[in-house]
Parts: sequence; C-alpha cells; structure tokens
Amino acid sequence: MKRAISTICTLILVAAMALAQQQEGFKTHTVRWYEDLESISAQYGVPADVISKINKLKNGKVSNRQKILIPLDEKYWNVETAESEEPAKTATALEDIDSNAFFPSGRRHHNHDNFRLGLVLALDGVSESQRNNALDFYAGVLMGIREMGMQGMDISLDVRKMPQYDMEGLDEIEENDMVIAPFRYNEVETVLRECRKKTIVVSALDHKVASLASTRSMLFQAPSSSAYQFDSAIEAQPGDNFIVIGSESDPETLEEVREMLYRKGIYRYTVCMSQAQGDISGWDGAYQENACNKVILAIAAEAPLNNAIRNMGIMESKGNVISYAPGKAASYASIPVENLHWAHLRVMSPYYADYSDSATLDFIHTYRALFKCEPSQYAFQGHDLAIFLAKSYKKLGDEWEEGIVYEPQMDLLQSSFKLIRHETGGWQNIAVRQLEYKRDYSIELLRTNP
Repeated sequence: MKRAISTICTLILVAAMALAQQQEGFKTHTVRWYEDLESISAQYGVPADVISKINKLKNGKVSNRQKILIPLDEKYWNVETAESEEPAKTATALEDIDSNAFFPSGRRHHNHDNFRLGLVLALDGVSESQRNNALDFYAGVLMGIREMGMQGMDISLDVRKMPQYDMEGLDEIEENDMVIAPFRYNEVETVLRECRKKTIVVSALDHKVASLASTRSMLFQAPSSSAYQFDSAIEAQPGDNFIVIGSESDPETLEEVREMLYRKGIYRYTVCMSQAQGDISGWDGAYQENACNKVILAIAAEAPLNNAIRNMGIMESKGNVISYAPGKAASYASIPVENLHWAHLRVMSPYYADYSDSATLDFIHTYRALFKCEPSQYAFQGHDLAIFLAKSYKKLGDEWEEGIVYEPQMDLLQSSFKLIRHETGGWQNIAVRQLEYKRDYSIELLRTNP
C-alpha cells in the first residue's frame, strides 16, 4: 500500500481530532469516508444501536464527515443527549485536513462562491493497483481544491466509497453540484442512475464511457475518445495516402476511426490489419512510395497495438510515413517507449505533463511534501479535473450546462479541456495534446487541439 494512503488518513485524523469537542461524558466523533456505524462501534466498544439511538440516526446510517456523539461510559448509554446538540454539519475537505499542511498561510480565504463536489471512489473489490490509483486521484483532487480554496473559493467535498451490493452508500450524493464518478464503465452507470438526472456526473478516466456521453444528458466525459483524439490531428492534404491499421480484437476503435474519416470528408483510405505477433496484412498493397502515407493506428487494445507499433518502426524506415497513435500507446507498460521513438509516432493523448514547466514542478514539490511520494498520472488528473470543474463553475454557476461549450480551452498541468455537447446527450472533452516521439528520443509537444 502506498504511503499516500496513510498520509491522507493521518491528515484527516489529526484534523478531526482537533475539531472534536469534548463534553462531559461524551466524545464527538467525525465520521471518516471509509467508516460505517459498525466500525465506529467496534472502535469505541459501544453497541451500534446505542450510538444510533443517542444520535437519532436514520436507519442506523452515518455519512462522511458527520459529527456524532460517543458515550464514554456505560452509564450514559441510555441518556438522550442529541436534542441539545447542534445539527450535524458536513465539513469541507479543506476544513477536515490539517490547515498548516494544506494552507501555508494558516487561514482560508472566503468569498460568496460555493461549490459542492461529490467524489465516489471504488476501493472495495478492486485490485491493489486500482485502489492505489483511486487514492492517488483523490490526493490530486485535494490538491486542486487546496489551490482553488487559496484563490478564494469555498468548496465542499463529499467523498463516498462505491458500495458493492446496494446503493445505500450513495444516499443523497445527487445533492452536490457535480459528482466525479469512479473510473470504470459500469460504476459510472451506477452513479448516473443514483443521481437521477439531477446532477452532472463526471467520468474521469475511462475512454469507453464516451459512448454513454452521446445518450446521457447529465454525463460529462473528461478524457477524449479515440475518435476525437485522431480528429484533432488528421488533415487531408493533396498527395496524402491514408492507411488505417485495425485489429480483429478491437473492432470498436476501428469503427470510430472510420466514422471520424467520414465526418472529415476522407473517403479514400485502405484498411490493413495488425496480426497477432505477425506482420500488418495488406501493407505492401496500401503503401505508396511517392505519396505522403498517413497511417492511423486504430487500435486501443494493448497487445495488437504493441504489435502494430513494433511493425511501424520497420515501415517508417521506408520514408514518407507519418504514423498517428492513440494516447493508449504511451500509457501501456508493456509497450517500450523506445518503440514509440523508433516508429516516430505522433501520439494523440488526453494527458501529457511537461516536467520542465515551473507550474508542474511546483505541483510535484508540494505533492511530495504533503504525501511523501511521487504524484502519478492519476494525481495529476485529479488535480486538473478539480481545477477545471471549480473554475468553470465559479464563472458560470447555474449556467454551466448551457455556457460551458462557449468557454475557451483551459490548459492545465496534464490535461486540457474544451467541451462540446452531443445533441442527444451530455458533454465531451475534445481537447488533445499532440506529441511527436522523435528518433533522437526527445518528445515535442506539437500543439494542443482544438
């Protein structure tokens, strides 16, 4: 388990202890996002039904950052005290975290801007790497909220664990202005159902959720789909010869690219297929020696994409070849980065952080100081998404749904955001960073589209 996990929990625990106010015979406990009534009962050795009765809990349920009274002695188990207490309050994430750690100035800035952001994390029933990725993302969101808070925005962060068997853990999640859903397709669908078309649901990382955004009116797809990644880079010039390389194991991406080419008025192209552990069938007939061969690797699946890139390293040496690959090419651990350079790929990626940029270095140094580890791609994405949602909501407020498509592109540390809206659905981010992997092993950011 990464040290970030213990660091986050320690920060929250220290702040919760500072906020807890003792009164005679009782302790005030602030519910943490991973706790339920049973775990709190076991922690203090007080029966769950006693805690429920004293705090008049509805259906015996507690919610994240709710403050509840815990009797310190059995003689108080039958005392009705909740009536004299103030109603439980939901603190913001910024208030729950040690202010000295997250606010070097020692104070929060306030204005009249309020933003309620929900965050649903899938932590149970997932692999350790998926759990760590989720917690890295959570840490990045906290960093983004910290940054916006120091600029004067009041943000309430409502963090929930994804329930495994029922939806009770997501009660009232739709009361937030926006909700960042977990990463996977089926989990996003679950949060959409729970929000009942009342709240904007944000898909943070899974590119496959783009198909949902075309039909679900309250879904915002943050990462661009494969089709939009290529759409931002492919331009037809006189003398171009288009070659599309697909895979039988990934027909969806091939179909997306076909539709993209049709939209752009490119009707003449040749489709070749990347064979498992073999050559690219049809290449000899598709390649034209005297033309500019623009090759689109219409593959998102890891193994066939790896094979296609390896082959393109050979094909590129023939000259007059420009190869375009989806962002997945740079994210799969099994694809050696030197292969990207050898194939001289142009990678269309939703994510790219320039480690020579001063703002990126500031983020890394602050992240290291707070969480005692290096920020991953997921931490960068959590930060950028939180910043984008907060900044755009601060400007547009209740007009976000209609006004966001007219906003200029926002470029952040790792991601850029420029939204369109589907006629029958929600919002899609179409901003892409075009990277050129050169044969001298350098990477050049050609442009940020659109």
